[in-house]
Amino acid sequence: TPVLIEIFNDHEDFAVRTSGLPEIGHLLGVCFGRVITLDSPRAYKPPGSLNWQEVVWHEFAHVITLQMSDNQIPRWLSEGVSGYEEKTGRPEWGRRQDLELVKAVQEDRIIGLKRLDAGFSEAKTPADLSFAYYQAFLLVEHIAERYGFDHLTALIRRFATSRNMEANIRAVFQISPAELEAGFISWLNRRVNAIDVDVPGNAPSEASLAAGAGGGSFPPQLPNSASVESLQERIEAHPRDFTAHFQLGLTFYRLEEFPAAIEHLTIARDLLPGYSATPSPREILASIYEKLGDIGSMRREQEALVKVQQHAFDACFELGQAAQGRKDYDQVVYYLERAIAVNPYDPKVHRLLGTVAMRRSDYPKAIREYSVLLALDDTDPARANTDLAEAYLKGGNKQRAKKFSLAALEIAPMFARAQDILLDALEH
Repeated sequence: TPVLIEIFNDHEDFAVRTSGLPEIGHLLGVCFGRVITLDSPRAYKPPGSLNWQEVVWHEFAHVITLQMSDNQIPRWLSEGVSGYEEKTGRPEWGRRQDLELVKAVQEDRIIGLKRLDAGFSEAKTPADLSFAYYQAFLLVEHIAERYGFDHLTALIRRFATSRNMEANIRAVFQISPAELEAGFISWLNRRVNAIDVDVPGNAPSEASLAAGAGGGSFPPQLPNSASVESLQERIEAHPRDFTAHFQLGLTFYRLEEFPAAIEHLTIARDLLPGYSATPSPREILASIYEKLGDIGSMRREQEALVKVQQHAFDACFELGQAAQGRKDYDQVVYYLERAIAVNPYDPKVHRLLGTVAMRRSDYPKAIREYSVLLALDDTDPARANTDLAEAYLKGGNKQRAKKFSLAALEIAPMFARAQDILLDALEH
């Protein structure tokens, strides 16, 4: 300590601070020993595609592993541990690239242990770099699962005194790197068998699938009318082809042929229940059920979606509103905190969370929310100041209650609620 975290509201400022040059690409955050730099949620584009809490968690794990290893940890191990910590930090965090994994195993593209660091520095495409991150995470997960977390931490600490990876692996695991790699490959094969989906050689990647599905926009563009027949032929040849079912379901959705869309999207959903790219079968199913007026089915799809997708802002907010209607305030807080992790700038989220915090007598959270709302929303500053004054008053801080009730009355001198709070704050 201390650990310095610098957050930039402009991506190019973050790029220059991090690398000395603009146009750094799609990096979200970077760790320099005890300094973390990252984009704010407002800086990264498109909006709503960055979970800032996960990024800070990932980078802070780098702080820890760099200190444990005296800054000599290999990149694959450092990135793998940070990815592993994402998954263990919160259940919706972490990488889910099952389709890419199946395809890589089928095509014998798993990077060898000796070349895994180069998978980062020599990646030719963003997809290659993304898979290097994912494979590093999987290898760390395998180590923790097969040998125990204590062996993982022991391996990290070994690099503080020796940068010889082979010697460190032999010292910690009592096996050679080749044996560690062979065990990892066997573990991957079992994982792929458990995923159990067809991924033909010409199947699109998850990234291109999401792009072709409209990148999360609703409604997506109308499809090529010739695509239905070709997709049906793919499904006939490969009944467990997730991408074909998903694309066909999306095509029927665009054509507003909802029964057929539900059929294929449901199959895709059940083939890969952990699929988390945007859009996903669950997102589109929820949209269909909303159009059909089946709110119960829509909510079930949203509830399942947010368990695996960290960027589901709209679903989290709508689920929070629904929970408020049931007076299930624990669930309201859970879903709204999830929404804030994606977009902390939306006033309606903070207003609802502040209201619920007051009802639960959670005055510290209410003060936090109304303070944020006062900074964000200038549409009704008298109300914002009064809400904050009330939270301070009920929380026992009369001095702060007096300050914000006076601020409200400067704007609206006849505001009765602010007057009452001021009088209560002046009482001894």
